[in-house]
Amino acid sequence: MSIFIIDDSVGVKKHGPAIVAENLTKVFKCKNLDSKIISTGLGGKRFEQYKILFLALFSRDIIIVYNYFPVNPVKIFLLLLLTVLRRKTNCFIHGDLPWTFPDLCNKKRMVEKFVVSNFSFVFRCLYFPSTSTKENVLKTLKFSKFSSLNVINNTISDSYFIDSNEVTSKEVVTSETNYILVISNNDPIKRVEWFVQVFREVVDRLRLHVPEVKLVVVGSGYDQNLSDDDVLYVGARNEYELIKLYDGCNFFVHPSKHETFGIPLVEALSRGKLVLVESSFGVPEAIGSFGVKLCEGASEVDWKTTLIKIAENIERFYSPVRVLARKEYAKSFSAYNLSVRKSELLDENFGCNN
Repeated sequence: MSIFIIDDSVGVKKHGPAIVAENLTKVFKCKNLDSKIISTGLGGKRFEQYKILFLALFSRDIIIVYNYFPVNPVKIFLLLLLTVLRRKTNCFIHGDLPWTFPDLCNKKRMVEKFVVSNFSFVFRCLYFPSTSTKENVLKTLKFSKFSSLNVINNTISDSYFIDSNEVTSKEVVTSETNYILVISNNDPIKRVEWFVQVFREVVDRLRLHVPEVKLVVVGSGYDQNLSDDDVLYVGARNEYELIKLYDGCNFFVHPSKHETFGIPLVEALSRGKLVLVESSFGVPEAIGSFGVKLCEGASEVDWKTTLIKIAENIERFYSPVRVLARKEYAKSFSAYNLSVRKSELLDENFGCNN
């Protein structure tokens, strides 16, 4: 049996969907099944993509897994044709943004909504990264009674559970002793620039309790020349540099207005860090009872007040018991632990029991 994982993120950059695709291949390998990621993104070779897609049309012994959809019309046509012909087709839905905030979505995400909304009746199984995502999509979309709907939370790398002294990155990203950490792209829905202004307005109050504290912003799309005495932009960083940044921060802030799941939140917890976040959509499922959660739609005043309260009492958040509890909780989202859950669902929905 061959398994084709259709993915438009592999080869472009390593983010949530790409990690899911990589983890799927590992699960299939453990079951002695041949799986191949077909990268329809920028990292794939065009001729190879079309060749494999055409071969898949005439192959009997095959399972299709949609991990991320392309926007090319020809590829979409081939994939839809595969979907109609193959009842064993499975699909991973990586977020409810096209259904909840369509005005903020790019073309790729709207293609995902179109395919899932119009062809859900032929999918054998659909997977969601959080219960919140599943519920939000179901509000506007009725799935076929023949489709199995499952939740598989997003995965973080097992590297986040190694000891600090085992981190191999030698580069010093920042020499700051005290800093609040934000890790996100500059998508408007993430509200990073908004939070930068919030931080600037209370930074003097924060420094009464946390000397010389700064805000460190990690991610692509920011002008690093805008760094100053209060805010430091360090650009995108690799996994081990991120671990060092998590380890060094006073606490982690995620100002996003919408979060399907929140991988950075779990990464921060895996390093024992306190997280501050607005409790909406998939966030409660990601952090459980850990972290400081503002209510959905919290005002700017709420954010400022909470930042100051944390700075005033920061030591009480870092007792050994609390730190250990955060780390243990995060392990439930490790690549290893989630591969067990995925393996069970693969047996059930892919029909690939050994």
